[in-house]
Amino acid sequence: MKKLLSLIIVFGILSLSSVAIAQEEPVYLGTAIRSLSNPYHAVWADGATALANSLGWEDYNVIQTCEGSSEKQLNDIKALVARSQGNVVFSIDPNQSTDAPAIANELEKSGVYFVTWWNKPDDVSVTDYKYWVCHITFDNRASGYNTAKAIFDTIGGSGKVFALQGLLGNSAAIERWEGFEKALSEYPEIELVGWQAADWEKVKAYNHISNALIANPDIKAIWCANDSMAI
Repeated sequence: MKKLLSLIIVFGILSLSSVAIAQEEPVYLGTAIRSLSNPYHAVWADGATALANSLGWEDYNVIQTCEGSSEKQLNDIKALVARSQGNVVFSIDPNQSTDAPAIANELEKSGVYFVTWWNKPDDVSVTDYKYWVCHITFDNRASGYNTAKAIFDTIGGSGKVFALQGLLGNSAAIERWEGFEKALSEYPEIELVGWQAADWEKVKAYNHISNALIANPDIKAIWCANDSMAI
């Protein structure tokens, strides 16, 4: 699974760097993610490094982590554009869905090609931008709905459950929660005793779940918005 995800990420970056690869001069490969402590983003960084190594551009591979700060992410992107004099392409997971337009406007102004993953407002269209190559995402509502249904069916369609959301401003977190709520509406004997946002982080998830189990020792199941929080 880890190797497969790395390849997917590599090809995601390749989708925007075909022009760069055709050039003789190296191009900076910018990867803007949240944190290397997140297993998903750590593998993403591995994919970016694999691409840079395959091109012989090891010294031009730049992994940027914003650690949950939208301001830092945008400033880091601007700094790499300035440092490279615009000789850069980006693969970006915007920290929040609402950050995508500001990032897009900055890179559009600089004439820098980029792709985004996961987080983008629904009313913002990639086709309105010349340098925004594509936005990559998945059916998060179906994910939230199907995992919730599987849990509810496993516990016999009744009982108390607790839920862990991701980072509330993320498209993935918002849409998976919508899927969860849809499933919840179909199971009238399931009682949601509470939820917390763990921001995709294992430690926060552990603490929230520990507190929930103390307050509600008869909880039968816990729904999590991603696998790392569930672990």
